[in-house]
Formats: sequence, C-alpha cells, structure tokens
Amino acid sequence: MKFTNIQNETVTNTYKKISDIESEKRKYAEYNRGFNDSKIVKDKLAEYDRQIEGARNEGITLLDASCKEFKSTFHRDLKGDELSKDADLLNGTYKISGEDLSSMLARDENKNQTMKRLIHEYAKKNDIVLSEPYYPDNVIKEKAVNYTNFCKSALLYNDYHDIFNNPSQLDRMIPTEIKDI
Repeated sequence: MKFTNIQNETVTNTYKKISDIESEKRKYAEYNRGFNDSKIVKDKLAEYDRQIEGARNEGITLLDASCKEFKSTFHRDLKGDELSKDADLLNGTYKISGEDLSSMLARDENKNQTMKRLIHEYAKKNDIVLSEPYYPDNVIKEKAVNYTNFCKSALLYNDYHDIFNNPSQLDRMIPTEIKDI
C-alpha cells in the first residue's frame, strides 16, 4: 500500500472513531439533559472527552510510526543489472542534449530507478533541465515527514476534516514527490 494511502486511512479511521465517540457523548448528554450538574454525568462526559483525546493520540502515534517505518525502509538502490546500453553514452565523452536525455527516459529499458537516476545526474551535472523530475531519497523522506505533519495537524485541530472526505482536494495536498510512492 502506498505511504500516502496509509496516512490517509489512519486519519480517516481516527476521524471515524472520534466521530463515533462524539456521537455517543451527544446522545448521553441529551438523555441526561436535566442532570448535567450531576457528578456522575460530568464524570461520564469527561470520560468521553478522554476517549476522544485517546483516539486522537492513537492516530498521531500510528502516523508517526508509519512515517518512521517509511523513512527507515525507503531507499532506491542502484542495480547494475538495470543498466541499459544508454549508460555507456552517459559515461562517454559525447555531449548529450536535453532532447536526447528525454528520449532516453521514455525508453522502456530505462524505466527503472538506476537509469532514471543516472540520466538525471547527467542532466544536473550538465545544467540540463528535464521535464520529468527525479527526486533524491532524502527529498522524498522529507516530504513524507511534511505530509505526516499535515495529517497530524488535521487530527489535532480538525481544520482539514473536509479535505480528507474530498479525494480531489486531498490529492492537491499530497506533495508531488510522494504521490506515487
């Protein structure tokens, strides 16, 4: 499952859990409306508040754990068996144009992390801008942390609740660098 899907699911499940507890709390308060000054009613309402806070904290803990696991396991190793014949051109003395590099990226034999990285490193070294971006692992990990913080703030402040119920809005909030990971 994609990292962002895991984070989104955690937020959605936590929202549901909180919503269920809040609903129970409202029903209890309504049923005991005339006894709101009662210690028993106040204690029960306070217990609901603790349950809500516990669900929120559990969601935040799950988000942090997921992000930590992602950061510790995500890496894209370079593999010699993924090298195509274009690798020789990249290491040769020929000057390769941006158009040629884009053509290389489009070839099936170059649609692996090793070749993408080599092509983008060549482009960077030669000040060539490619239309297809390549993000280093540290950037992807940083964006994963940023997105996790966004998800945590959604749980802490309820500011983004509507975004998580609207896929197109949520998609705009996910950093480009981690959308497909």
